[in-house]
Amino acid sequence: MADIRWLCQLNHPGATQDQIGTPILENESLTVGETFLLSCQGPESVQFDAKAGSLELPKEQQYALRVLKNLGMDGHKANFVATSYLVNPNGHQFQNIFLSDGKVRIALDGIGFKVKSVITKENNPKNEPYPPWGPFGFAYPNWIWMGLSFVIILIASVLIEKLMQKLKRKKFFKILASQPPTLSAYHQFSKELRQLSRESLRPQNFGNENAKKFIDELKTSFRWYLSRKLQFSCFDQSSQSLMKELKEKNRPLYSKVQHSLSLALIEIERWQQRPDKIKIEDASQLIDMVRNSAEELGRFSEDKSELKKSKARLVAEV
Repeated sequence: MADIRWLCQLNHPGATQDQIGTPILENESLTVGETFLLSCQGPESVQFDAKAGSLELPKEQQYALRVLKNLGMDGHKANFVATSYLVNPNGHQFQNIFLSDGKVRIALDGIGFKVKSVITKENNPKNEPYPPWGPFGFAYPNWIWMGLSFVIILIASVLIEKLMQKLKRKKFFKILASQPPTLSAYHQFSKELRQLSRESLRPQNFGNENAKKFIDELKTSFRWYLSRKLQFSCFDQSSQSLMKELKEKNRPLYSKVQHSLSLALIEIERWQQRPDKIKIEDASQLIDMVRNSAEELGRFSEDKSELKKSKARLVAEV
């Protein structure tokens, strides 16, 4: 029970929703969802904590009176913007409604109002329910359309990605076809490594500029070898993305060459970022590392680099 009781009055909103307009009369009916101002006041309660105060009413009446905004309260008055979502042409009556701060409760009297439906004989003479509506004018809930849109976008993105991969692969095989191999992939790569060693690994001319050229040519040659052996483009990928694609396309091979291949790729990228630091001994070790990685890949992968098989595959792909 509450020791303090306040009297309440219902008013129409003024020029703005927060301003009090004319009172709502007893014989006047609100429509469902129409906003009104609920103003209550009475004897001051010194112990009432207005900052923690809120409206309390029975659970079954929470949609009959719904507070939309607290316009402020203190020890002797409180104002709210409220509405009702339940139709009751005979009038809602609230016998057990309180303001409470968790300790002090203030009983509110004089709250009662009628609520009519927005459907009337004038706008709906057959008394039929209104058809469903939404932002798109569809008869299904919006979450269904949002979910369907997400699925369509997801499918479209997958198809676009597949198409891009196919076009990329086709372009790759056209590049290979434009430079038909005369040797197997490993023998061609081994030949290029020997030539690169003879031209670059000379103490008298292994300066910063030649070191950078050496690393760039080693990377290009190694990527060409990997592209021919793995049968997908390895030119414009980072070491991480290249290993990821190999894992997706050939997991057994990936498990066998993962360590040596990733190490060779990372070492090339590392020296490419600081070519001025590489010495001729480092360059020689790098060549050995790359050669060992290529040999291991050749041992564990099926040899599809023979001239006849390679040409047949290029023709089929292109």
